[in-house]
Amino acid sequence: MAGDAGGAGIAWAKGVHVPDEDTLWIVAREAQVLGAVMLRPEGYADLSRLDPLDFCVAQYREAWRVIRAFAGAAEFHKVNPLSVAQGAGIASGLLIQCIGACASPISAPDYAREMISARAIREAMADARRAQRETNPAIMAQARQRAARTVAEVRSRDEYGAKALSTRF
Repeated sequence: MAGDAGGAGIAWAKGVHVPDEDTLWIVAREAQVLGAVMLRPEGYADLSRLDPLDFCVAQYREAWRVIRAFAGAAEFHKVNPLSVAQGAGIASGLLIQCIGACASPISAPDYAREMISARAIREAMADARRAQRETNPAIMAQARQRAARTVAEVRSRDEYGAKALSTRF
């Protein structure tokens, strides 16, 4: 995994393994989603399905946790680079860059769906790898079933996911 693909200050979240994904694409999509919420906090409703674990970049993951907390408390007026950065313990300049990366908040729901599918694909790949290493037949079967179920869900839900899976499974 290219550690510097996202530029200075970008760190991958613990436990994230990106085997063959375009790391620049990941960073850009995550930045655009955060930028969209910073520009239009009321647009959070379209993105509320996103989980912090859908973010690969550690700083963006923490920022999303804070945004979700503000949304849960109906404090959308606090969704701005300074308050989110303070809550997440990150530099506000990073979130200002996210705003600059967001060409149009209209695309954010599509990007969010792609991020959710990308996470599901990473998890399916991890389950498949686990099944290959496992010696216990019962555990191997469970891991294979989890991977197959995830693959089927992604294929039925999302065009991006279907294209990505066609190259991996």
